[in-house]
Amino acid sequence: MNTRAQHGASRAGTAPFDAVHHRFERLALTYPGAVAVRGGAGMLTYGELDCQADALAAHLQRRGLLPGQFCALHLPTSCALVRAMLAVLKAGGAFVLLDPALPPARIAALTHFFDPALLLTQGHCPAGTRHGTLVLQCAGDDAGLPCAWPDEHPVRAHEMACALPSRQPELGVGVAMLTHADLHALCDTPAGPPAPPGTAALAVLWGPLTHGAPVTLAS
Repeated sequence: MNTRAQHGASRAGTAPFDAVHHRFERLALTYPGAVAVRGGAGMLTYGELDCQADALAAHLQRRGLLPGQFCALHLPTSCALVRAMLAVLKAGGAFVLLDPALPPARIAALTHFFDPALLLTQGHCPAGTRHGTLVLQCAGDDAGLPCAWPDEHPVRAHEMACALPSRQPELGVGVAMLTHADLHALCDTPAGPPAPPGTAALAVLWGPLTHGAPVTLAS
């Protein structure tokens, strides 16, 4: 189990910043047998998800993902996607969600914009080969990697955690970009500020996973 200390400082009138993956890790240590994610025919407990994400995070670091770099996730909604998001955060990177259902031209534009160091996919993603991006095949129901722990890096509230395409009625398709502090606040949206446009799916996922509840993924 790769436990980490809480990072960040309190702001006046707000809860202390606590990275999402650190919150998850503490729950996995305390309740390893509790169900974390159900999706399709698969299911992962908190302990299983944490262990598999550690292994994948170490693999991403070995393949060249450095702190602060983007890692694109060209994956459908699944246990594999949740594992990959958690792994990128553990590795010190920021994930970019590339929904495989998006038009190829849109995926190519997003890849060009973010220029990710790595791209995880379960199929073929030609856009990922541009600008030296390393394309890796991502396992589905089983991470398929030996047990390992990633190198730890400090987590700063203002640094980028993730980016995802968003649809806004007034602006059309855009990109929502969240820092670690934004992602932390998103998990406590009912008690905090309104969620940024396009981030509802992340709130539905990481809200429960940072409070010890299970998540059932939409099929």
